[in-house]
Amino acid sequence: MTSQPPAIAKQPNTSSLRRIAAVVQGLFALSLVLTLATHANNWRVGPLTWLSIVRLAPLLPTRFLDAAMQQAPMAIGVLTLLPLALGGSWLLLRVLEARTPGLRRPWRWGWPGFTWPLLGLTGLALLSLATQALRVRSAALAPAQVLAVGSLALAWLVYLFVVNERPRLTWPLAAVVTVQGLVAVAQFAVQRDLGLAALGELRLDPATGGASVLLVDNVRWLRGYGLTGHPNLLAALLALAMLLLLPDLAAARGLRRLVLSCALVVGLLGLLATVSRAAWLAFGLGAGLFVLASWRQPRAAASRRAPRRGDWLPIAVLSGAGLAFLVLYSRQLASRFLSLGSVIEARSLSERGRDAAIALRLLSQHPWQGVGVGNYVPSARALDPAARVVHNAPLLALAELGLVGGLFWGWLTLAPFAVAARASLRGDPRLLPHLAPWLALVMMSLWHPLPWFSAGWRSTVLLALLMGVWANVVCALTPPREPAP
Repeated sequence: MTSQPPAIAKQPNTSSLRRIAAVVQGLFALSLVLTLATHANNWRVGPLTWLSIVRLAPLLPTRFLDAAMQQAPMAIGVLTLLPLALGGSWLLLRVLEARTPGLRRPWRWGWPGFTWPLLGLTGLALLSLATQALRVRSAALAPAQVLAVGSLALAWLVYLFVVNERPRLTWPLAAVVTVQGLVAVAQFAVQRDLGLAALGELRLDPATGGASVLLVDNVRWLRGYGLTGHPNLLAALLALAMLLLLPDLAAARGLRRLVLSCALVVGLLGLLATVSRAAWLAFGLGAGLFVLASWRQPRAAASRRAPRRGDWLPIAVLSGAGLAFLVLYSRQLASRFLSLGSVIEARSLSERGRDAAIALRLLSQHPWQGVGVGNYVPSARALDPAARVVHNAPLLALAELGLVGGLFWGWLTLAPFAVAARASLRGDPRLLPHLAPWLALVMMSLWHPLPWFSAGWRSTVLLALLMGVWANVVCALTPPREPAP
């Protein structure tokens, strides 16, 4: 009896792997656009409710919806499964590549300046959840805790995907900026919502008490929301996305440069329509750093050609569009700076001061472990029933995860500045232009709870994007350390 030859495992061919890789990249781009260019309204309206497969009881309260919609269950649609489809297809791609000779790629955990503090924050967050469960003797998580855990998981998924797959972000981000900017400008102009509930637009009426408005000559003027839950969130999204696009704009030529310029014009107008002072300042600082740092780059790199006259056209168009909008709506925009004594502005400043004091009080009461991730609002309202989320991400991190969590958050946010400064002192300023989005992010975090993980998963996706892009830039521009003799 003759023995049978051993079966040879069939290996996937390169063409099928390329198709799977294209599907993975497409799923990531689609997920990114749906996450940043639409709004879910707690799964009451918007694309994430389309073709619903399951309905659940409301998880979090939702404003600006009528009474019937407030009582409606959450509709989990097919598109909500996109992150799972992305994770599954990405895992399949990596497994098949590992089985194919010559195509196996090393796994990258990202830049240590981000990976280690993110790991520390994740560990502290999970420890805080376990501690709270033991304290109340329940394994059930509160809605805000579910949000925080989901945000952390999304942060890891987006961060590791960007550093390992290096997706092309230019056109997804340009689409997000264009859609959100157009909707925000239209809302600001017509002073109401546009009826885009299918895309997640809120019901917006400046006459209602819940809408975010300006007070201009005793008239309530609606700020631009876009397809987000608040003008400040839209402002942060637009500012960071546009700063991420600036290197692509600087390198683009021809039609590509024209299209990106138009997207940035629309995004700039949308940013102005949000009337967010913190985002304006953050974007101005980031754009200024990019321009100044890039100004030195051609002189230091002889291989670059001298800039042509046409290269300045997008800057001129951006400046002209912004100036025209400023002139047309000068009274409305100036009210955020010249009407600080108005009822709306005075109340806003008073609430921010109150919430900052409450956060510091919670930190003094729970200095080491904090009140627990996602547990800030209940803890704050135990001290003051009117308390809201503190508008400062470092304070929120300290209040929820204590001093150790604050140290990890400081490590995460300050590490890019440290490595860019060291490189500049060594005579290599190439990292400085890429620091622009991170500078804007840190500046806005001093005035908003974004991008802390329990404050919203969309802002967490933005944070993970910036982390992944920066990690790739550092890997490309920083030479590896030579082994010690």
